[in-house]
Amino acid sequence: MRIDIKVPSVGESVTEALLAEWYQPDGALIQKGELVFVIETDKVTLEVEAEAAGRLEILVAEGETVAIGTVVGRIDTDAAEALEAPAEAAEAPAATTSQPAPTPEPAPSTPPAPAAPSEAPPLSPAVRRLVAAKRIDPAQIQGTGPDGRITKGDVILFLESQTPATMPSAAMPPAEATAAPTDGERRVPMTPIRKRIAEHLLAAKQNTAMLTTFNEIDMSQAMAMRAAYKEAFQKKHGIGLGFMSFFVKACVEALGEIPEINAFVDGKDFVYHDHCHIGIAVGASGTSRVYRFGPLMPE
Repeated sequence: MRIDIKVPSVGESVTEALLAEWYQPDGALIQKGELVFVIETDKVTLEVEAEAAGRLEILVAEGETVAIGTVVGRIDTDAAEALEAPAEAAEAPAATTSQPAPTPEPAPSTPPAPAAPSEAPPLSPAVRRLVAAKRIDPAQIQGTGPDGRITKGDVILFLESQTPATMPSAAMPPAEATAAPTDGERRVPMTPIRKRIAEHLLAAKQNTAMLTTFNEIDMSQAMAMRAAYKEAFQKKHGIGLGFMSFFVKACVEALGEIPEINAFVDGKDFVYHDHCHIGIAVGASGTSRVYRFGPLMPE
């Protein structure tokens, strides 16, 4: 039986994705739950796992932009027997005769070398590019991610802990493998998420007044209020009381007192808003939540 591998949905507004990289080659035997490929959209980068064990058949090459739900590969589950055979052989008894077990020898004074890992976890595209650019052997980096995976922070910490004299020379490629010098210009297509970031940065520069202001404020009353209601808030809502709610409340009050901040220029007119929308980025998932407060009417 063959199982289709489809590009998963990552949001209602996302209609296509870039198939950034295949972790396994065409025809490879893969296990269920093993990472197969990674996609990139204008909002998220997502790694896709195999739904079953079998032989991988790649239908869409990496670097192609495909619609959500497109079949990009298949898994031939009939080939899963080739994966189960080594496991059954390993579970077989080591000895089938009734000969007595040999007398164990005294333990050596030095501890035995640790067994080598069966297979290193795959690297994400960002980590793969950084490792290749810095010419580092991934086996020398201790991964702190899920299942021991190497994160970009692990590579940066490894680089910071090394000096030019202690960097492994084996990681340096031979002189014959060095690429020929170019004219100093390379054109690399942007990923969808980079395109969206570039569009937002350009729009922000063209449509907003770029300025920065710094002000020092006295937070003692806010800190005292938070300390007084922290435990009661935790018991009632099940989450901790942070400072973000105080900052949002201060922004809403300021927009009500100074409406010019909450306005924009349209032709020859000023357009004022009697309400405000505040977007707060939550976590590191690239998503945001928008809260509406209003109307802002004078007391």
